Amino acid sequence: MNAATDNPLIFPETDQIISGGNFHGQPVAMTLDFLAIALSEIANISERRAERLINPQLSGLPAFLIKDAGLNSGFMIAQYTAAALVSENKVLAPYAST
Repeated sequence: MNAATDNPLIFPETDQIISGGNFHGQPVAMTLDFLAIALSEIANISERRAERLINPQLSGLPAFLIKDAGLNSGFMIAQYTAAALVSENKVLAPYAST
């Protein structure tokens, strides 16, 4: 009853009740963890869509969305960068609230 987290501090000898506001942050942390996981999944879906767009076997469009793909890599580097960032998101998304 006299915990210093969510409950107020009760001092019966002086008839004082003090609420320190030291509230537990786990409900907020869990919500933010779920948001991080959802954003990581949205980024993963977006990167896969970009890959399908630059892949001529899946999109029917020119490779890397460039007419002459020889020395010009078109959107390949942008897709590779997105893939690297998605992998980084997967590392950073696990639960911080635990």
